[in-house]
Amino acid sequence: MYQLSSSATLILRLFIPTIWTVFFGSFTIVGWMTSEDFVGPFHSTIYRAVTTLFLVVGLILIRISFWRLHRIDADPGHLFVSNYFKTYKYPLAAMEQITIRHYGLFYLGRVELVLKGKLGRRIWFVPSRKRIEQFVRNNPNWMDLLKWS
Repeated sequence: MYQLSSSATLILRLFIPTIWTVFFGSFTIVGWMTSEDFVGPFHSTIYRAVTTLFLVVGLILIRISFWRLHRIDADPGHLFVSNYFKTYKYPLAAMEQITIRHYGLFYLGRVELVLKGKLGRRIWFVPSRKRIEQFVRNNPNWMDLLKWS
C-alpha cells in the first residue's frame, strides 16, 4: 500500500484544530468566568465579545478548510480514505477522477467518486507529489484518473 497524501495532513487535520481550540478556548473561558471589570487593558465585555468571535470564526475557518482534509492511501486496485478515525475502501471503478492543483506554495488534491461515499462525493487531501509520481510509475492503470492542474 502506498501513502499518497502528505504527512502534513495529520498536522493540518488534527493538531492545528486541537491547539487552536484549546488555546483560544481557554482565553474565552477565562474571559467569561472572570468577575473583574477589566481583563488586561480591555473592558471585560469587549474582551468576552472579541475572544468569543475570534474563537468561533477560527473554528468555522478550520471546519471549512482543514477539517475536510483526509489521508489517502492506495494499492493497485483500491483507494483507502481515512479521516484518522475510520478508513474507507473504494475500488478503482468507483473513482471518476483525481485532480491535483498547484497553488504556488502547496498542492491540493481532490478525489471525485462516481457515487457519494461515506465521506461525500468529493474527498480533499494534501498530496505528496513524489509519492504520487512513484505510485503512478508502478501502477500505470491509475494514469487515466490523475489530472494535474
